[in-house]
Amino acid sequence: SGTPLYKSIAKFNSGCGWPGFHEGFPAAINPLPNFMNGDFQPGPDGRRTGITCSACGGDLGHVFKGEGCETPADERHCVNSISIKFVPAD
Repeated sequence: SGTPLYKSIAKFNSGCGWPGFHEGFPAAINPLPNFMNGDFQPGPDGRRTGITCSACGGDLGHVFKGEGCETPADERHCVNSISIKFVPAD
């Protein structure tokens, strides 16, 4: 849909081979139904929460919390590369 989801500065090498980001733009990413108390909560497997684009509903991947990532919120957005496109800032 062309909606900005992540800033390049939020990208990091998580070592899994998928693009990893430590945060997205506010309100650009929707967690799947296990969003409670204003925070991402783990899904049924206790490790991840599915995420979608808030503009088009497209599947983006998963958010993992509490893995010990050296990110500001100890959070890793593991994003399917087919769902994102790099667009340079003006």
